[in-house]
Amino acid sequence: MNDKKSEADNETSRSLPPKSAKPSPNSSGVEYDFGKRWTPDTINQILYGVEEDLDDPAFNLYQQALDAKTAEEAIHLAKAALRKNPKFLDATIFLLDFERESDEKQKKMEDLLAKEKKRLDADESTADIEGDYWGFLETRPYMRLANDYLKLLISLGKMRQAIAQAEYMLKLNTTDNLGVRNTLMSLYVLVEDKDAADALLAKYDDPMLGVQIPAMMLCYKLGDLAGAEAKLNDVLKYYPTFITGFFDAVRQISGYTNDLVAPDRYRPFSIEEIKVFFAESKFLLPTMQGFIYWLGEHDKSKKRKKK
Repeated sequence: MNDKKSEADNETSRSLPPKSAKPSPNSSGVEYDFGKRWTPDTINQILYGVEEDLDDPAFNLYQQALDAKTAEEAIHLAKAALRKNPKFLDATIFLLDFERESDEKQKKMEDLLAKEKKRLDADESTADIEGDYWGFLETRPYMRLANDYLKLLISLGKMRQAIAQAEYMLKLNTTDNLGVRNTLMSLYVLVEDKDAADALLAKYDDPMLGVQIPAMMLCYKLGDLAGAEAKLNDVLKYYPTFITGFFDAVRQISGYTNDLVAPDRYRPFSIEEIKVFFAESKFLLPTMQGFIYWLGEHDKSKKRKKK
């Protein structure tokens, strides 16, 4: 799943606020009923769009599926959740993760996306929120499904379709809470679309490595070495040991790129963030050899051993 699992201990004792407590709206206008019990990972569930309901059998089964020790157990529990609530989209998304990447899976996800979008557009509360799809709990499952669909297109090698999907997702959610712009920037690098990459950079003005590394790569690939060096210098302002961190990450993931998974959490401008870039942009790796050599020539650290 795309969502990060809470590290909270589920066995921690639960507290029951006074029954007189009134629902409190968040910034999106969604009301949270503080008159019901919350487990320690409630806030995490709210942030990722699945509001915990201790009295909902489907949700409880889904939560057990997330915590399952084996794939067989997880699938069994998620299917049980869907039997309780056939409209539980997150459980459906969870089960799709166990299916192999294929054209059949693509068609299944497209049908699900179209059906859910039609439902959301027909609902008065979600019909006119384009640009803020992550700001409402009701539309977050759709965005998670859209993000999984984007990853599927990439895994199938359908890069132009993936670009169109990523651009559409940024239209639905301009604040980009899912980090789609990082993937989109890497896709632009793959097809060497400088105009689109420049427009994305101008729109978000993002110093994070998920955007800046591919932007640097694109300059290199297009022969703009001065531009690549300028972007490298910009990164070094935020992350002085970036080059050393980059090569440390390369050595750590060497030989494991097919199974490379992004860290659950990372600190900005760190080796973990570089690993996230590699994990989310694996499709760029076959095109990176020249860039890696170029970056190595700019490594002024005497501590890094040459292979």
